[in-house]
Amino acid sequence: MRNPYNMNIVPKEQGTTIDTGLMEKTTMTIIVGACLAAGATILVFLTGGLSSTNAQIVFSAWYAAYCTSFCLAGFYCFMQGKARQLLGKTTILLSAASLLLGLALIWAVFSSSGLLARLAFIAALFMFASGHASLMLSRLRRDEAPLATNLTWAAVTLVSGLALFFSGLVIVSPGNLATIIWRLVGSVFVLAVLSTILATLLRLGKQATTPDP
Repeated sequence: MRNPYNMNIVPKEQGTTIDTGLMEKTTMTIIVGACLAAGATILVFLTGGLSSTNAQIVFSAWYAAYCTSFCLAGFYCFMQGKARQLLGKTTILLSAASLLLGLALIWAVFSSSGLLARLAFIAALFMFASGHASLMLSRLRRDEAPLATNLTWAAVTLVSGLALFFSGLVIVSPGNLATIIWRLVGSVFVLAVLSTILATLLRLGKQATTPDP
């Protein structure tokens, strides 16, 4: 199948060998971190000691687990082959930058919190878009059904477009936008979610119906 988006889709057997041991250790680290964050949150709720410091600790733990999960998605994408290594590296770097900016904002390291908040928000948007692309494209194969391929690229394009749109709003701060703009943005968001779900379901359906060799 010819790729209309001019991206060299590498079959899994031609990609870089995945270090399953490292992937498992990284995944377990994220799981343990999420469990610790959940335990700390529950402890705060049960004891009623939600002080500002406790809130900062809880938010930091959850945000670290959130950013690390996207970093894992970028690492997995990076290991799929040369065609996806740049996307994987970008996702990893954006995850690290988003984590640093987010923690700095939570703990108010810098006095210019307004600028820091904008930078952290923009980094989080691009991290999400890049992580979403890494998850979607790392599973894309040469023998993928045309509908699944088109839906995958539509999902990646729409999510990236939304990230760029909201980043522009943060930078420019145009004030009140017309209602029609927000209706269009809402429609794009729904299409992005729908295409992501449909592409994933089609891929899972194909895997379920494909007999093992």
